[in-house]
Amino acid sequence: PFGLLLLIKGSLLVLIVGITSMTALLFWMRDMKKLAVTICVIPVLSTIIFSVVAKQSIAGLFYYIKSMLDVTSGYTEAMSVNGRTAEVVLYIITALITLYCCYNARNKSKDVRLFLTIAVALYLFIAFKAGFARHDSHALTSAAAIFTAGFLLYTVLQHKRLIIAFLLSAFTWLFISYNYVGQLVFDIFKPVPVVYTESLEGLMTRLAEGDKLNEKYTNKLAEIRQMQPSIPLLPGTVDLYSYEQTYLLATENKWSPRPVIQSYAVYTAKLAEMNEKHLLSPAAPNNIIFRLQSIDNRIPALDDGLSWPTIINNYIPGNIDVGFLYLTQKRAKNITPKKIEVYKKECALNEEVLMPADTSNMLFAQFDISQTVMGGLVTALYQPEPMDIIITLKDGSIRKHRMIPGMSKSGFIFSPFIENVDEFKMLFSDLPGLQQKAVKSFKISNEGLGFRKRFRSWKPVYTFRLSRIEYTN
Repeated sequence: PFGLLLLIKGSLLVLIVGITSMTALLFWMRDMKKLAVTICVIPVLSTIIFSVVAKQSIAGLFYYIKSMLDVTSGYTEAMSVNGRTAEVVLYIITALITLYCCYNARNKSKDVRLFLTIAVALYLFIAFKAGFARHDSHALTSAAAIFTAGFLLYTVLQHKRLIIAFLLSAFTWLFISYNYVGQLVFDIFKPVPVVYTESLEGLMTRLAEGDKLNEKYTNKLAEIRQMQPSIPLLPGTVDLYSYEQTYLLATENKWSPRPVIQSYAVYTAKLAEMNEKHLLSPAAPNNIIFRLQSIDNRIPALDDGLSWPTIINNYIPGNIDVGFLYLTQKRAKNITPKKIEVYKKECALNEEVLMPADTSNMLFAQFDISQTVMGGLVTALYQPEPMDIIITLKDGSIRKHRMIPGMSKSGFIFSPFIENVDEFKMLFSDLPGLQQKAVKSFKISNEGLGFRKRFRSWKPVYTFRLSRIEYTN
């Protein structure tokens, strides 16, 4: 099943490769070399087979895995959210006791005990990152995983203290789940048979009544169109920023998606460059439907920030309808505007940085903020130390937002400070109307949380660059 799991959730690649490698090594050490090779080959073959069954391109598997690695590399830094420390501590304690039981299992050779301990540790670590890197309702994943491990270990282990691990895993699952779903946690086992009946129904529908799938799909699209006034049919191709592509897919418009289809997921400079290149390619959309939809109190302009100057340079703004700004391509081939660096400074964290005196121009900012070795280790194991930016505008008002270093490296329009779609539309023609939104100064702070206060996660000095943008008529 590993080949299918990889297609369902690409981030399971680490777990799949780890378990497969350890299994193959165990067989090899026991002189079962043919089986060791087979165990490595089968997941690859099954991935290909399941891709063919799903009517996907086999050649696309390489790009799927490559793109998935690009996306997951910046996930923790960009998407981390802090939650209740008690949940994390309880999970770790339960995991350690579970692993202790694995390593001290009776009637098992040392290599098998070591294999089981490392395999379960890898599983619990992946579940830990899935639930606590973004510590909100994602924690339900960690809760379910720790309970599953405690329950299933009874099938392979005999250990007098295993009952303690199981009861503790059940309590951990209950404690975490109750914090998010309340008393509904007690109903969790009621719908279990439905999981199997729905799967069986879906299989039979696919095999015997293929037309019904299209009918269900059509009905679902109609249902989506009723949720919000539908997007009109536009000439040529269309893309939608920043997310909510469902509304676009429910229409008969021809979608020309950028590589990272949701702007809040453009976590790194590489991903930002991929999306901008799409705008400069022959596949660039003829129409863009635009809305500011930042999450986690980020600076709104960070999401796909590198693409904003290219959009402004190549599209004409139209009406704003239900919060969406409609943009139309104004030339046959999009071209990138020039960026001329006008300011560069080495700044210190927690230092108030004054902007250049001339704030009448649109200014594109880049922040090169790097982690320390310890900061990178903590990010890999848990989540990074949070960072904020406090911005003072020309009118004296102050904004405080979460700063995402990985997203700010590629750059974004920093001044004037855009906070809604009406202000974004003014960037095309009415900069004087945004004079009071010019940035006067800013400060980047990292106050630390919990144990992360004890050491330095970010290098104390960063590079700040400003560029003036020259647009082409």
